[in-house]
Amino acid sequence: MPGIVNSMLPWLMFPVFLDWTDRNYSFAALIALGISLCLSALRLKDGYVVDWTVVTSISLTAVVGLVMSEAGLLAYWPLFMPAALMCMCWASLALGRPFTIQYAKKETPKEFWGSAIFKQVNVQISTVWGICFTLTFILSLLAIPYQPYWPLFVIAKYLLILSAMVFSRVLPEFLVARLEAQVDA
Repeated sequence: MPGIVNSMLPWLMFPVFLDWTDRNYSFAALIALGISLCLSALRLKDGYVVDWTVVTSISLTAVVGLVMSEAGLLAYWPLFMPAALMCMCWASLALGRPFTIQYAKKETPKEFWGSAIFKQVNVQISTVWGICFTLTFILSLLAIPYQPYWPLFVIAKYLLILSAMVFSRVLPEFLVARLEAQVDA
């Protein structure tokens, strides 16, 4: 699932862009948007929902940066992306179309795409990402009243994303083996 992380990379780098632009949220968001469009151009063309969610959230940050005070943005911009990704993920599951299927199809032979195991594995992986995005959102909320400790919250969020990446790599083989054993039993 490195494509998911590539999609989020400009947002993960947003604090650095803020520093480079002397806390100009709109300009930092435009830098992030430009990088995001370059990194995600093919996935955007192919309709990858994570990429569209990221691009939309970064665009929203650029627009909000023009109308909201710096104090308001400082408190609330960290909520935009986690909230959008959390909603996207849970909506994809609620609609029965786990967002990870788009990535899994790149690594799985076409003859398996219609199998129940393929869908079930992607439901589980999307659920792990949903939990990750939800916890990231909660950490972002908790960071608002504890602004001096924001680096700890950022590190925790990055560790959550890293954990979801590891699960996305390890979980498919484990789940396929377990589900095949259940079918055989």
